[in-house]
Amino acid sequence: MPAAFPRLKALRFSGLPFALLKLAVMVFAVIGVFFQDLSLVFADALQYAGYSYILLIPALIAYLLYRKRNMLAAAVLNEDRTHENTRHLPAFAGFLLCMIAFAVYIFGSQTFSPLQYHLVSLPILVAGLTLFLFNPLTLRQALFPIVFLIFLTPMPLIYLNSAGALLSAGSTVAANTFVNLFGIQSWISVVSGTPAINLVSSDNQPLLFIVDIACSGIYSILGFVVFATFIAYIVRDNIWKKLAIVIIGFLLIYFLNVIRITTIVLIGYLRSTELALELFHIMGGWVLVFVGTIILLVASEKIFKTKIFTKSGRNSQNSISHPNARIYSSLTGSLEWPKKRVHFSGIIKTAVIFLVTLLVASTQTPVFASVRGPGPIMVQTSYGQQGNLQLFPQMEDYTLRFLYRDTSFEKLSGQEYSLTFAYYPEKPDDIEVTVLLEVAETSIALHPWEICLVHTPIEQGYQPVAQLDLRDVRVQENPLIVARYFAFKEQNQELNELVLYYFTTALFQIDNTTKNRQVKISFITYYSDPNSLNAMEQELLPFAQKTVNYWEPLRKWNAVTMAISQSVLLLASIAIAVLIALVPLSWFETRRRLRTNASVYDKLHPHKQRIVDAVQETGKTNLATLENTAKTYQQAKAQPVDNDELLKNLIELEEIGILRSKIVNEQDEPVYTWKTQFIAQHFKIETLVNTLIAALR
Repeated sequence: MPAAFPRLKALRFSGLPFALLKLAVMVFAVIGVFFQDLSLVFADALQYAGYSYILLIPALIAYLLYRKRNMLAAAVLNEDRTHENTRHLPAFAGFLLCMIAFAVYIFGSQTFSPLQYHLVSLPILVAGLTLFLFNPLTLRQALFPIVFLIFLTPMPLIYLNSAGALLSAGSTVAANTFVNLFGIQSWISVVSGTPAINLVSSDNQPLLFIVDIACSGIYSILGFVVFATFIAYIVRDNIWKKLAIVIIGFLLIYFLNVIRITTIVLIGYLRSTELALELFHIMGGWVLVFVGTIILLVASEKIFKTKIFTKSGRNSQNSISHPNARIYSSLTGSLEWPKKRVHFSGIIKTAVIFLVTLLVASTQTPVFASVRGPGPIMVQTSYGQQGNLQLFPQMEDYTLRFLYRDTSFEKLSGQEYSLTFAYYPEKPDDIEVTVLLEVAETSIALHPWEICLVHTPIEQGYQPVAQLDLRDVRVQENPLIVARYFAFKEQNQELNELVLYYFTTALFQIDNTTKNRQVKISFITYYSDPNSLNAMEQELLPFAQKTVNYWEPLRKWNAVTMAISQSVLLLASIAIAVLIALVPLSWFETRRRLRTNASVYDKLHPHKQRIVDAVQETGKTNLATLENTAKTYQQAKAQPVDNDELLKNLIELEEIGILRSKIVNEQDEPVYTWKTQFIAQHFKIETLVNTLIAALR
């Protein structure tokens, strides 16, 4: 009977194409899953100064990867010599990280603010894919650029406004103090909850400088925190110096903003408010970030003696100490990719990621449910151009009317349309419902109600509205749409106001062209009895539900996505628990293997034992490279050592498990070293016991 086909285990070809293939599949997976989220966040960054720093994140990450290119190349093509019992643990851990990222993504899709959750899952997914497709060394070397992806997550506006309010209060007090030091009498007041500096100009004209959130320095601080973190990482020095750079940078940018406010007030006092306003725009946030970055770099070099672009003093050619290390000749300027075994497991993992990405992309949950708007936004009538009544469904016992278009608010907020409709009841006991339709190119122009009306009070006792209720409610299950109830009472108003609003993405006919737009729809009613809040919410809910059903969904969740969404917390909990359990499992397995190897050492030839001892002794004070190990061995043997022969012995010891070759990072350059693979203390105690027993005999 003819022999069966031999089992195919591996292919051997240049490592470059397969490494690029895995990288391409990884990029495809990230773009396929996060394309909608990244499109929204970069569109918002182009429109909103508070998020403008996000535009530079890709460039900074690209530089971080370029800076570590040699180390990453060495890590990617490093042959996996993990012990058989633990060889698949890294890939399994990467798979669990991908599961956790997917769970966070699905969970975020069930919340009122899905964008932040989606982008938080981005670095988790990238870390998981790196570990799944490559190896732990690659993940360690790319860890900081991966973590840096978290800066793509925009800070929620509610926290941004709260932080800005606190900073504006402190900046106002500090700037007013500096102005008084120049002999100018000024005082602080509060205008609608926002601090302001008051003074009388040199020509006896009253001046008022309101220090709002844009002047607080919060935008500059956000951008500068990113730059300070970036600088602290690329500085080649101690960790405490890196932390000091971040802290000093934060204080520096805040101080520069106070100086900016002080300068603007002084110019307004001496010259004119027009010139001061023009200077405010010139000395914007990015100018402060640039000046602060230059000062921080100079201060870091002068005070901490840090170096950013220093090179390793090691001879890169001498750092190569393994026959399979030809890839590291990139350090000398010539990149040489060796023939590398590619296991079919690697090919299968790459194919799995590609196919799963296609599946996820076809079933993924959008940031906001996409719908097709039922017609054009504006229509021409005998009364002129008005909002289209066909945008909203007819409600039984109600008459729908268009009220007005708020063009002034459109200019202020950056929206394309801000239309007001109303459902008038035909029965006297029914509630009247006002409907606000806000349409914009970016979601940042559509502000949540509570952020606009509820913020950190600046003046004692000041609060624009009293919040009565704030909670989320599902108005549709498939596709999932989460709306928010917001009940409040304005000062000096008798009636309470209840708002039910949600966000969506819709296709509209605008200027005879179908365009995709971000939409916020709000349903508003008023009530007098505070105890009737729950009843009013139930009366308002059908208007949102019927409108959601009226607007045709472009995509619904499939059965798989719906099933996963119902058990997403359980899925995440299991993945996290298993991932945590892998840590002690790997540790115990490694310890068992190290103890087993200790007995193998005792059976080695004395010549081989001396080589192992030289590696161990060298590693105590220096990197155990071939050259350093040869010096240690030569000192112990008191005669010259042939490096080629020593290298051959090191490789043989690696094959039996006593030694392990290891790539270490020395200033972002790969250095090939060796490390012992047994527990020396255990071995020495065991040897001592055996010696004593033999002596007693």
